[in-house]
Amino acid sequence: MAGPSAIFDLRGVAVPTSAFEQGGFLVITAQARGDIPDLTIDFMGVVEAAGYDVAGSDDEGFEAEVFFAAGQVAAGQVVLTESDCPDVVDVRITLLDDAAARPRDTAARRTDATATATGTAEPGGTGMLPDDDPSGAPPVTTATS
Repeated sequence: MAGPSAIFDLRGVAVPTSAFEQGGFLVITAQARGDIPDLTIDFMGVVEAAGYDVAGSDDEGFEAEVFFAAGQVAAGQVVLTESDCPDVVDVRITLLDDAAARPRDTAARRTDATATATGTAEPGGTGMLPDDDPSGAPPVTTATS
């Protein structure tokens, strides 16, 4: 998969659960504690910290989306949905595979690694959510080759 490399630092916001390619997109799943309106704002910060521009958002209370871009090119979205568990939100970050959709300062974010979720997201991880994770799990590094 050719395309952008980016770091989504989820520490204190969400715990990554998986990272995989699907239909030409890189997908990162995670879980977060809190309410969707507050998490929508938090994920706008995550997107901006990764070097993308927030292109828009839609918060319906029970579900929200944060759309992000690299300049004028759509780069992906974050979807937040209520979980079956109280006070837990399911997160899905979808990143477009397009060389034009690279974040700002891409060179500083490049890595040769394949899409990985580290720390508590490793197989056999603790499954703890951010409030429970005293280690401050490392950022999710997404990269394409």
